[in-house]
This record gives sequence, C-alpha cells and structure tokens, in this order.
Amino acid sequence: MHASIYIDQQRLDLLDSAGLIVKTYPVSTAKNGPGERYGSECTPRGLHSVRAKIGAGCPGNTVFVRRRPTGEIWTPELARKHPHRDWMLTRILWLSGRERGFNRGGDVDSLRRKIYIHGTGDEATLGVPASHGCIRMSNAGLVEIFDRLAVGAEVDIVESSASPFRVRVADWERDGAPLRRIRHDVFVREQGVPEALERDGCDADCRHVVANDEKGAAIGCGRLLPDGSIGRLAVERAWRGRGVGSSILSRLVDVARSAGCERITLNARSLFDCGRFAFDVGEDRCNFGILPSDLGLHVGYAIMRLLQRKLLIHLQVLFYMKSAVQILHANIMNVQIVPGSNGAHPIKYVFSDCRSGN
Repeated sequence: MHASIYIDQQRLDLLDSAGLIVKTYPVSTAKNGPGERYGSECTPRGLHSVRAKIGAGCPGNTVFVRRRPTGEIWTPELARKHPHRDWMLTRILWLSGRERGFNRGGDVDSLRRKIYIHGTGDEATLGVPASHGCIRMSNAGLVEIFDRLAVGAEVDIVESSASPFRVRVADWERDGAPLRRIRHDVFVREQGVPEALERDGCDADCRHVVANDEKGAAIGCGRLLPDGSIGRLAVERAWRGRGVGSSILSRLVDVARSAGCERITLNARSLFDCGRFAFDVGEDRCNFGILPSDLGLHVGYAIMRLLQRKLLIHLQVLFYMKSAVQILHANIMNVQIVPGSNGAHPIKYVFSDCRSGN
C-alpha cells in the first residue's frame, strides 16, 4: 500500500500495489500552503516515506505531545480549556523526505521539520488548509491507513491533482538509465550532438530531476551542477508544450536554493529541448550551444515569469544569440542588462530580486 496527498483537493488517496485507489479521505494541509523550508509552517511537497508509526493500540482521541501520549483523551471540553493547543490525536505517521535537496537534508528536511499525518479534534476543518504544516485526518480514517501503511511505505504529496506527470529529484545511480535514454533521444538523435560531447562525465557530481508520466515512465530530465549551473534540460517530443520542462526547471531552482546557491546560471547548452521547449517557445530549433534570438526572447520572458513566482535572489542567464535586440521590454522587475557582442559571445542578463533591490 502507498498514499498520495493532493494539496489542491485536500485529499488523501490510499492506493494498492497496482496503483488503484482503495479509499479516499479528506485531509487538512498547511494554512500557509505548500513549501519545504524549516520554520515556514508549510506542507512539503514531493515523495516521502513513512519513517515511524506511533500510537498503535492507543485509544481513539489519545493526545500526543512530542510523539508521546500525555494521558489525556481529547474532548470538546478539553479543547475549550486549551483553545491554542495544536492537537495531535490517536496515531502519528512520521514522514521522511526522499528527494535530497528538496525535502530531505539541510533546512528542507521533512523529518527534521516533524511533518506528520495525525488525527485532529477539529474535524470540521478537514477539506480546508488549516494546519501548521502537518497533514490532519479524521481519527477513524487515520486508524484505517495506520494499519495499512507499513514503515517505509511511499507517501507522495502533490501540489496539483490536475498534472498528468510528477517531477521529483532523481538518483543518478538508480535512475541514470532512463535519464541517459531521454538525453540521447533529444540531444544525440534529434539534434545531432556528438555522444561524447553529451556524456561529459559530470553526471555523478550533479543533482538530477526527472519527470514521470502517470504510469511512472520517465519523460523529461535536467541537472544541476555543483557550481549552480542548470543544464541538460530535455523533454520527450510527445510531452513538449505541456509544462514539463518548466516544472523540471522550477524543481532544479528549488534544489539549488536549498543547496545555498544565490546565483543560478543557464546557458545555451542548458536551454534546449528542441522544438517546443519548457516554456512553450514555439517551433524554434537550436543548435547545441547556439540559440536563435527569437528563442532567447521567449525564454527571457518565461524566466521573468518564473522569477516573479519564485522570487529568486539572483538568476544570471547567459544567452548565445544571433541578435541581442529587444530581449525584454517589460518593467516587471529590476533588470540589469550587461551588454555583450553578437555572435558567439555571451549576452548576460542579471535579474535581481525586487525585494532587495540588488
């Protein structure tokens, strides 16, 4: 058994080994919305597993503090006496993130943040985001899933139930084969890049992100180098223009931020998915290392949209363009343009965080 939690639907689905829904339960996730940072009081996204099961055999409505029963049994009268307590009742499933750099390790570690699935006394809030980061359930429903989810069972916390694909941090040793296949199809077969150039020997030192369809097949990938450079973004042809590439890029940016990267670099070798790229740039095609000026224009606007949403500290974009004319016209954020020459020399655009004015 495993579970999927949909933040937009405030719903937990219990699934069998074939991926079929066994039962659905209403939940309450964070009032502050989705997020992974320590102290944010947000519900973390991504793949998790059950690290510990606490409370087996305890009576319903048993009150827990710091994962220990207090000896109290929750009642409406007890709740009225202590209106500000965050009630953890009946059972606790303690979750551990499985995506290193996104929900595991550093200040985004779900286990360290003490993210639980637990019972609640205020079941009227189920179906509405109201928690401080944990996932609240009815006590009866929690007992049911507690007995059916083993330690180590997967719990996938998804922001949008409408997405036909999932993006997660990948492990190169475990997931390298499908990532190599996608990159070979896109870069070597479609773009004619020499395989020796595509396989540069850096992958073992990189953080990788993969997109999977609903059946679990890999459909796109990207990587983050230790120096903060994002590259090897690729999406299978059938999935282009559907937001896969932008979702991969967004996850890589999150991983870079959690790794302490204040400046993230994208260059022409990073930004090609050929055809319709991550940001719906149209049917432009680009050579390995060279972007047409109109492709750079579309990507520039798309990155500005990403910056608005993510509020990055800095993002430096290196475009190899045929022309540097009219790259950006909107005055949406503080934009510093560092002029460069046309042709093979990079044109640098530094987008600064509008909050800091840097």
